[in-house]
Parts: sequence; structure tokens; C-alpha cells
Amino acid sequence: MLSAGSAHGWAYSARVAVLAVALALAGATSAWAAKKPASCSTSPAKKTTTKAGAAAVALRASSSGPQKTTTTSTKKPSSTCSPTKKKKSTRKKKKTTAPPARPPATTPAITPATPAPLPTPELLPAAPGPVTPPADPPPPPPPAPGAAALDLATPEDDLGLGPRLVFSTVRDQQRAGHAATLSNTSGDPVTVEGLTLGGDDGGEFQLCAGQPASFTIAPGADADVCVEYRPPVSATVTGTQVAQGELTIETDDPGSPYVVSLGGLSQREYEGIYEPSAQQVLSALGYGNVAPVSGLPVPLALSPASTPIGDEVLAPYFLPADPGRPVSLVPLARYAGQPASSSQQFGWYARGSSTNHFLYAFPGGAATGGQNDNYGQNQLLLPTTTTGVLSFTPGGSFGIVDGQGWHTDDALNVSSAAAGHWHNFRVWPAKRADGTPIPSTYILGEDQYDVLNQSYKNWDYQDHMFVLTNATPDPTAMQPAAGVLAQTLSSFTSATATGFTGTLAGLDQAQLAVSGGQLQVTTSSDTPSTRVNALSLAINAATGLRVQARLAGPFTAIDAGGERQGVFFGHDASDYLEVAVANSGGSRAVVVTKVTGGSTSQQASVPLASGATTVDLRIEVAPYTGISGDPAATVRYAVDGGSLTGLGSAITLPTAWITSTSPAGIIATSEGGSPFTASYASFAVTRSY
Repeated sequence: MLSAGSAHGWAYSARVAVLAVALALAGATSAWAAKKPASCSTSPAKKTTTKAGAAAVALRASSSGPQKTTTTSTKKPSSTCSPTKKKKSTRKKKKTTAPPARPPATTPAITPATPAPLPTPELLPAAPGPVTPPADPPPPPPPAPGAAALDLATPEDDLGLGPRLVFSTVRDQQRAGHAATLSNTSGDPVTVEGLTLGGDDGGEFQLCAGQPASFTIAPGADADVCVEYRPPVSATVTGTQVAQGELTIETDDPGSPYVVSLGGLSQREYEGIYEPSAQQVLSALGYGNVAPVSGLPVPLALSPASTPIGDEVLAPYFLPADPGRPVSLVPLARYAGQPASSSQQFGWYARGSSTNHFLYAFPGGAATGGQNDNYGQNQLLLPTTTTGVLSFTPGGSFGIVDGQGWHTDDALNVSSAAAGHWHNFRVWPAKRADGTPIPSTYILGEDQYDVLNQSYKNWDYQDHMFVLTNATPDPTAMQPAAGVLAQTLSSFTSATATGFTGTLAGLDQAQLAVSGGQLQVTTSSDTPSTRVNALSLAINAATGLRVQARLAGPFTAIDAGGERQGVFFGHDASDYLEVAVANSGGSRAVVVTKVTGGSTSQQASVPLASGATTVDLRIEVAPYTGISGDPAATVRYAVDGGSLTGLGSAITLPTAWITSTSPAGIIATSEGGSPFTASYASFAVTRSY
């Protein structure tokens, strides 16, 4: 039997427990009410319109095949939730048990007076009992309104241009299609409702055979959308063509529509003038870079100049933009000769090191079982490699190199017999089609081979093209000084600013003057290897060139010793070719002289008519003869504005004379005679091809 004090304590405890349970139930009910869907809602009908490009093809589940049309579709309103149903409670009721008997009162008795007020709910102590284990984590929330449920990926994602598919073909070959992959990252099925091909040249693309126009992608599953490039046969008549299109994928998820850009390149024939230019390659890939083709007399040529072309930056070396990530060298194009085996290798080297780290080569025709008319991974865009290894970690400043020994650093590019310093790589900052730059991404174009093998050397810079990612030019690295391709100096106004940039053996400024627009040089009695005031320009001798000057008479002072006045092209003070008006037994003649190691050898001579007032002298240089023949020069002259006439036969030149900065200029001497004033009306370097 309970005492009055015990009974009162038990009743108090019971009231507290009942109040706690009531409050807990009230809180749970409020939480349930807050989470309960408010009501069913219906999404408004969504109208989508696809404007046709040059030829738009709308493909629906009800379509029997590709159709050229402008498609307008209206989606029916759809319910976004189901009617709310009451759920039975799964909570188990707690059993109520009587509290244990209190021990005999050893505590002070409690007077049965007015009960004390109950504590406020927020001060209730936690109910005693075992700890309840945590519930299973809730499922992931559904995508936020407007969030895409699909990931879209293409094999060309490495280009940095977003979802894109790129194709190339030759001779109207119907090559295999490429696929974009849709990955369902949501917890619900996603239905692809339609596929539309459009854009400027949408009619040149089609869905692959068997590609459904409507299908469902289960949660966590992938699905491909395959597209083929089918350019018109007219490409074989008009030459290389570039096509641009779009694939639009409409679905029932909030991310719809999904768009994949398309690029295609079709060439009439393999190699030579049928190859695409560097600009056409960039356009087909989807880049917005400018690599204008000058053409020269060489088809597709950009320029042999070491100066920038289009958007080019001079970048012999690079640094990783993010040292914590690898750098990638992704091949974009290969247009070279037909190889039976694999190509030369491509890779990188550390600045200051002679060790090359090669990454890959390109399989040849035999290696691919005669693929691509036995060209293998060649004469196409996005070639595959022998290793699949595209990334590396340089750890510092680095350059790019090929197996022939051509580097991004011109200073390391040597000819077969000399340091030609050829600009065999060009570098452009990668830009999207709208012209915005892609961060830390650069396009490299290579024109391989030596200038001494001109049958292959044409300066088109699409023999191999790459995209270099996670890289930025090394600001401490500079390319060698560039030689000029063409320049004319005339109407001289200052003896200290003649336009010439160097000399063969020395300068005596006091012996230079200007009068009536002519440059005047007072001669010195020097030797063939110590010519003073042999003023020069650094000339890029990569392609055919002409060195020409107009000499102003009278020439009567040239009458003794080795006195002469003319022009030269060569290698240095001891090695050059000269054509000049020279003393010849007290009269004058036009004489061709080759200086080798400081020793002279007369090559040809013709008397100069007395009373001549002007003489035009020209040296024409060919950096190659035949497929791999030595460089050669021919000489022409004209008197008093007459037609140029050949003098002597072709003269073989050492290969070492052909560099990107070969000296050419004017030369005058009174060697063995008396000083005289040599006058020049003009000097020019032009191109023959």
C-alpha cells in the first residue's frame, strides 16, 4: 500500500509522462503535415519550335525516315504528382507498466497540500530508456526544378568546345558514324522524344542506320545517339568543303533540349593541293581561330616567316597552368605522305634538356590493315595513336618535339648542314567559334621537314595539329630574331636610319651619307672578309627569293685594283655570293664572284657599256633544286632600266647558307685602288615563290 507521499509522487510522474507523449505526438503530426504535398499540380503545355537550317530533318517516333521540314511540337500537360493517400502509422504503442514500489520512507514526509505546478514542456527531462538506433539515410532528393537529368558526352570532349561530333572523309567515302552518349543520373526514367538535325549544313548529316528517334533511358543507364556525315558528291568537283550542323535531342526532363554541334570536312583527293588548309581544319573542328592562308606560289601555305600569322603567339616553351594536373597533347589532324608503318613519334622535352619524352605515333596503312585507302591514321581529323597516352607531367618549362627533331623552339631546329632555325611549329590560343578564348588551351600546327627537301616542305602547318591543354606560354622564353621575307629600301633620308640592320664585317658611320634620296657609301681599302659598310638585312631564305639593287652612276671612278660596287647574299663575312660593277683592266664589267672561306672565285663576267647611268643587279636564290638537291643561285642584270638579262649559269650554294636569317645587302670596296663614292637608289628583297 502506498503512502500518501508516494501516491502523490507516482501521480505526478504519470502526469509528466503522459504530457511528454502528447507533446511528441503533436510534434510528429506537425512535421508530417509540413512534409505532405500540398496538392496535385499540372505543368503547362510546353511548345518547342526548331528552326530549320539549310536542311533540317525532324525525326519522331511516328516518322518513317528522315524528312526535311520545320518541326513544331506541343507536349501535353502532365501531372507532376499522384493523389495523396493516408498512410497507416507504423509506430508501435508503448506498454504502460506500474512504477516500482518506493522503499520505506526514509525521506522527509510530503504534506498532501496543493500539488506543485507542472514544469513547462521545454524543461521536461529526456525520457529514460534504451537509445534508438538512427534510421536509414533518406533517398537522394529528386533533381531541382529545371535541373538536367542527363549527362551528355562525346568522344570530342577533349577539344574544349562542349558537346561536338567531328567527321572527315575523302573521295566521298561513307565512313562510320560517331555517337554522343546520354547518361541518366536521376532516379527516374527519361524519355528521348525526338532527334532533329539542323544548322547551316544539317542536310549533310544523318542518323546512323537503326538509330531510334524515340527511346527511354532507365535510371543509371546510358544510351548512344549515332550520327553519320554524308556530304554531297559535289565535293569531289569543287574540292575541300567544311560543313557545320547541329543535333538537337528533345527529352521529357527539365534539361531538354540537349544540343550537339557537328563539324564535317570532305576532301576531293589525298595529299597535295587536295588537302585542307590549316584554317579549314580549325573550322571543321569548331575552333574560331584565324590562320589565314597566304597561298604564296605554294598552295595552302601560310608563310615560312618566323613572325606571327593570324592569332598566333610566339611560344617556344610552356608552363603547366595548374602544376597539380597533367598536361595533355591531343592530336587534332594529320595530313602527311602515305606511310606503310607508323609515323615518327611526338612528345615533349624539358627546357634546357636534350632528352625527348615521346608519347605516341600514328599507325600507318599496314598497321591498320589497309585502313583509309592504306593511309592508316592519316589524311583525316582526330587520328588515333599507337599508345593512347596523351598526358604527361613536365614539372616545369617544356617544349614539344617530333621524332624528326623539330621543336617548338626555333633555335633548336637545324637544317641538314646548318642551324636553320626554321619556324616549323605555330601556336594559336584556342578559341571557341564565337571567338572567346578557352583558358589554358593552345593549338599547335606543325609543318615538318627541312627546307632543303622542298618537294614536301610547303609551310601549310597542318601536317600535324594538336590541342595542348593545361598549359600557358613561358613568359621568359623567346624565339630567335626573325628574318624578313620581303622589304624595300629607297628614297633614303637619313644616313643613320637607312633601314639596314647589320653589316658583314663592320660599320664606319662617317662614311655613310644621303643625297637626293640616294644612299652614298665612301669605300675603304679592305679585303673580301673584312668589308666595311657592307650593309645587310637578315633574310628568311626558306623559299625562293630575290636580292636586288639599283646602282646610280656614273661609274667612271671604278677603274683600278679591286674597286667594285654591288650586292651580295650569303652566310657571313667570309662566305657569300657577290655581283658587282667592278674594275676590269681599267674599264668596267658586271662580275659575279663567289667568296668561300675568304677566297674569291670569279663565276661570270660581262663588259659594261660606257656611259651607263644606272645598273640593276639581282641574285635569285632557290633553297632547293629538285627533290633534295643543293641550293642554287642565278644572276641577272639590266642597264639604264632595260630588261634583266641572265649572267652565267646556276651557281651551287652551300646548304649552310640557307637559314632563317641569312645576310643579304649592298657591298662596295676600293681594295687595291682609291676611295670613291658608291651610290644606291634602292635595295629590295622579294619572293619568287
